Amino acid sequence: MTLQNVYVIHQGATSSNPPMIGLLNMTDSSTAKAEFTASRGTDSAPAPSIRQFGISSTETRDAAVTCVACGVGGFLIGVAIVVIHRRWQHKRQVHV
Repeated sequence: MTLQNVYVIHQGATSSNPPMIGLLNMTDSSTAKAEFTASRGTDSAPAPSIRQFGISSTETRDAAVTCVACGVGGFLIGVAIVVIHRRWQHKRQVHV
């Protein structure tokens, strides 16, 4: 694959900017799209769906339920570990 219609940019460090290396696009996107459409015809496929930024109420609810479930589960596991440890300590002290 070759890279066409770009310039490589090399910018040395200055007092206000760090050094930079990048690519500068030299293609006019609207002209390129017009030429592409003229040579291949219009696209018959439906336009791709673009997800909107932000979180839906369903995702928010699911995240809250997950956080609560994990918090409660972690708390119960912690309580179980403490109870088991204290019983084990109590048995050790009784048998010693």
